Amino acid sequence: MLIRKNFTSFLVTAAAICALALGGLALPQTAGAASCPGGQPCFWRDSNRQGWVYSGFAGYVGGAYNDHASSFQNNTGGNVIWYWNANCSGNIAMILSSGQWQNASWWNNDETSSVCRG
Repeated sequence: MLIRKNFTSFLVTAAAICALALGGLALPQTAGAASCPGGQPCFWRDSNRQGWVYSGFAGYVGGAYNDHASSFQNNTGGNVIWYWNANCSGNIAMILSSGQWQNASWWNNDETSSVCRG
């Protein structure tokens, strides 16, 4: 019994060392709140501040980020407005100073195209 348990522990440890030596373990990327710099508004692709993160103000967030936002955080100390259209126009989602939405509602999920000061 003891030999089998030790051998199993050895195999698990050896597999982890090999994985690290070959480029690391494949772990899901989770940005989290710590990835949003102070003084910036941020949005994440997935709910609960997971997935990639976009930070900053922009008249257009760019093709890869456009209409891909599911959670939001305001670290600016002022109001921030996420707009559905470029150039700060169209429908809006406003978050007051130091607020956050961990899960966008059905009507504003994956709609952000620009981020401006409120």
